[in-house]
Amino acid sequence: MHALKKMDKKKIVFLGSKPVGFQCFQYLLAQCQLLNIEVIGLLSRARSEFGSGSDLYALAAEYHVPVIQNLDDLPECDILYSVQYHEILKPHHIAMARQVAVNLHMAPLPEYRGSNQFTFALLDGKKEFGTTIHILDEGIDNGDILFQKRFPIPDGCWVNELYEITFTESVKLFRYTLGHIISGKYQRLPQQE
Repeated sequence: MHALKKMDKKKIVFLGSKPVGFQCFQYLLAQCQLLNIEVIGLLSRARSEFGSGSDLYALAAEYHVPVIQNLDDLPECDILYSVQYHEILKPHHIAMARQVAVNLHMAPLPEYRGSNQFTFALLDGKKEFGTTIHILDEGIDNGDILFQKRFPIPDGCWVNELYEITFTESVKLFRYTLGHIISGKYQRLPQQE
């Protein structure tokens, strides 16, 4: 009888910043053994940007994850995962991911691409908002949708409250879908205008 061959670990590079990026990175690192993954790099902004409670560099050091200095130093990987990363990736950066490159966008797509989405939704008088995980491509937040969570906007909601709700729902969506992204169990839904 042949022994089962142990599957190679999927190699992941994480690009992120801000407290939501920290929480997602922290969860990703905690799931390495369970999901048979290896985080081979972190690309982020300066460590002091959001205070000591969200220091991605310190978290990377704790887990012995190399810090990448710039996009052109991205190593080949299976999955490139972006959460609130501040630069737009070019096609040759995205191509470093053999399996998939994804982005967690803290807004519903296709309605709210880019930034300031919380303010625009409230100014537009929307009753619903959301958070989206989509394929990274050349455009800004316009790749195919993989997962999306929508939720009601409370009456009298202010920008900071909508941000906090979206933050919580975004972390939940990241956690719920991480295994699906790694295993490739998702359907791509092209964005409709």
